[in-house]
Amino acid sequence: MRKAMIVAATTATLTLSACSGNEEQEPAAQPSNTVSEAGGDNATDVAPAIPAPGDEVARTGNGDMTIPSAMQGRWGMVKADCTGPAAEAKGLITITKSGMEFYESVGKLKDVSQRTPRVIRATFAFTGEGMNWDREQKLGLERGGDALIRTEYGEGSLPDPLLYTKCAA
Repeated sequence: MRKAMIVAATTATLTLSACSGNEEQEPAAQPSNTVSEAGGDNATDVAPAIPAPGDEVARTGNGDMTIPSAMQGRWGMVKADCTGPAAEAKGLITITKSGMEFYESVGKLKDVSQRTPRVIRATFAFTGEGMNWDREQKLGLERGGDALIRTEYGEGSLPDPLLYTKCAA
């Protein structure tokens, strides 16, 4: 009996491994030490943005080409990004309904692949410093909408997610 149970458990494990082996796995948006260090005063353990019950994940293709309204506004990596001189706010990101603006680049929505009120995954067409490039990004709200986690995907992307805190209005 015990040998049969071991064989069954091994078979189940091998079957599950074989089934999941060919799936493309998306990197988990887990904040790392880099996120905590970049967060400065905002450093905290923040879980990846996961849709809440009732937040259906919409695969939109080119459907709703707007960034959710709760994400729109100014976000800083450190407090000084929100309160200091603009010339020194290198960690500031301003999100509009159609894109995002950084210190030296602007990204416009090009294609939205996932959208809920708290998460958007999309490709942005960027321009800045005389260059043009596309980058897939995921933005997710945490801490009741006061924290934003930005994750990049693809060649040349940042290796870890970045944590931003909403700037006061």
